[in-house]
Amino acid sequence: MILKQIPEDFQVEELTDVTTGEGPFSFYRLEKSGWATPDALQAIRRRWQLDQRRLSYGGLKDRHAETIQYFTVFHGPQRRMTHQGFTVTYLGQVAEPYGSEHIRANHFQLILRDVSKEERAVFAAAFEDLRQCGVPNYFDDQRFGSVEGAGPFLAKSIILGRYEEALQLALTAYYPHDRGPHPEKGTAVSVFFPVAEAAPAVARVQEPSLPAARVRAGLPDSSILLVDDDPLILHSLGRILNVAGYRVTVTSGGEEALARFAAPDAAFDLVISDVVMPGMDGFELTRRLLALDDRARVLYISSLAHIPAAADRELIERFGLLGKPFGMPAVLQRVEAALAENRSEPGIASASASASRKGECP
Repeated sequence: MILKQIPEDFQVEELTDVTTGEGPFSFYRLEKSGWATPDALQAIRRRWQLDQRRLSYGGLKDRHAETIQYFTVFHGPQRRMTHQGFTVTYLGQVAEPYGSEHIRANHFQLILRDVSKEERAVFAAAFEDLRQCGVPNYFDDQRFGSVEGAGPFLAKSIILGRYEEALQLALTAYYPHDRGPHPEKGTAVSVFFPVAEAAPAVARVQEPSLPAARVRAGLPDSSILLVDDDPLILHSLGRILNVAGYRVTVTSGGEEALARFAAPDAAFDLVISDVVMPGMDGFELTRRLLALDDRARVLYISSLAHIPAAADRELIERFGLLGKPFGMPAVLQRVEAALAENRSEPGIASASASASRKGECP
C-alpha cells in the first residue's frame, strides 16, 4: 500500500460557518498545493505588503496535499491573488478576525494506491467502524496541545523507555484551553464521508474471503489469545487477525489471560502479548503460561527499544518481538511464521494445547 504518493492523494478542506457581511476584516479562501500554511501566508504578506499582525488564520494545513482554508486581513485588499502553487479568493467582509474557533471541522479525502487483496479485506471490515466512531485526531504537532507542565513530566516517560505511557500523556492529558463545550472530556472529532453513486455493474469473479481462502489452501484453523491493556490495539489487531481467518480471544491484562489460557476448554496455538502492562507484564505472563504448558508459544508486541533484564531478553530471543507501530503485512507474516514453527515441532498439534497442560493426560 502506498499512502500520499502525490499531493492529489491527500485533500483537506476547512469547513466553517462564517458568513460575510460588514466589518473591518477582509475574508479570503486560500487554495494551495505544495505549500505549508506559514510559507504561503508569508508570500501573501510580501505581495500585498502587509504587517504580520493584520493577518489571522485558523490552522495549519499539510504541505504535501491539496488544501482549502480561510484567513482574514484587517482592512485587506478586496481582490484575488494567484501565485505558483496557490490561489487567494476574496469572499467579503466580516466583523472579527478569523481563528481556530471558527473551524467547524476538516473534510479529508485520502487515496490509497497499490492496495493488496488482504488489505482490501481488512479495510472493508473496518469501514463501518470508521463511519460510526470516526478517527482519533492524533496526527501533527497541532494535536498535542494537551501537554502542559502542571501534569506528569512527559520527557521522563520517554527517557525511561515507557513510550506508550508518554503517548497516552501526550494525547489524553487534560488541558484547560482545549476547545469544545466540555474540554475536560477531550476533543470531539467529526468525520465526513462523501456520498458516491453506485459504480456500474461489472462482471467479475468473486474473490473468496480470507478465512475461506485459508481453509481452501489447507491452512490450519488457529486460535490466538491477544493480550494488551490498550483497547485500540485489542480492537484493531483483533480485527486484522479475524479477517485473516484466525480465531481470536482478546484480554486486557495478564490475570485475565491466564484464566482464559487455563480454562478446561481452551486450546490456544499462539499468545500475542504486549510487554508493558499494569500489574503483570508480558514476560511474567509468559513464565506463568509456561508453568501451565511448557509448549506455549508467545509473540511479543511492544514499542520498547531496550530490554534491560537478561532473562527477559532470552524470552524475546526465544519467541520474537514485533515492534510498534506495525503494519498489517508484518503482523500477518510474523503470526504465520510463529504458528508454522509451532506446527513443525514434533508432537505439537494446533488444537491439542489444553490436553498438554501439566498434570493432565494427553
